[in-house]
Amino acid sequence: MKRILIPAFSILVLLIWSCAPTVTNLPPITPSNPYPFDKSTNVPVNVTLSWVCTDPDGDTLTYDIYFGTTSNPPLVKSDHTSTSYNPGKGVSEK
Repeated sequence: MKRILIPAFSILVLLIWSCAPTVTNLPPITPSNPYPFDKSTNVPVNVTLSWVCTDPDGDTLTYDIYFGTTSNPPLVKSDHTSTSYNPGKGVSEK
């Protein structure tokens, strides 16, 4: 009897495990609608940066904000949770 139960139990476990729904975590939507827009001119020095970004799963998103005029700007804020950022002082004053 033991010889029949072990294979039967194994098959039952495999059937249950293979039928379980797969949990997926979708990536966030690519950020869009930045303000100010790329290559904007005559932007006030004390501007609030903003963008639109959502997550299809409703997960909380965090952002690392790099700010500067070089191709590798410095990190100014990490794990930011809002879709807007005000650097405070005008850029020219930093």
